[in-house]
Amino acid sequence: MTVFPQVGVVGLKLILVFTENGAPKDISPATGLAIVLRAPDGRSKQFAAAFKTNGEDGKVQYTTAAATDLDMAGMWEAQIQLVLGAFTGKSTRAFIPVRENADRA
Repeated sequence: MTVFPQVGVVGLKLILVFTENGAPKDISPATGLAIVLRAPDGRSKQFAAAFKTNGEDGKVQYTTAAATDLDMAGMWEAQIQLVLGAFTGKSTRAFIPVRENADRA
């Protein structure tokens, strides 16, 4: 059985990995860490993020804090945004399928 996040979930850890040429990149000196989510309807939401460990593994995380963080069903896009040396920008996109919450339907 595959389990997917549901609309309105609070406490879900979103963990993304910043990679370069397919391998995790050391982003420990990075600043301005954020996870940017794009809803299925095109709206963007930005959340302050933190390293999952120390950044050497490229992992960044955000834990959903409000029911409005993931507020609709569908395919969400997620990216890491950061400043790393001369690079200011976002990672490639990851996709998160979010299902309707059966209790809310």
